[in-house]
Amino acid sequence: MRSMLDQLVDLGVKGNKLGKVIARSPQLLLQKSRDFLQIVLFFKNMGLDREIIGRILSRCPEIFPASIDKIL
Repeated sequence: MRSMLDQLVDLGVKGNKLGKVIARSPQLLLQKSRDFLQIVLFFKNMGLDREIIGRILSRCPEIFPASIDKIL
């Protein structure tokens, strides 16, 4: 679980934003780190940088536990 928190903070989700993201999508904490990084890599391949990916995570955390093949 600590690893996921570190990754969220690394994307710029800190303080109040972090609490809101976890409240809206608590399954992020249970997600495997590898699966989360696949979603981040998916967005990076679309040309987005870490700051923008962090903003997307803050606004719509439901996307990050999604399946790339089935949903994205």
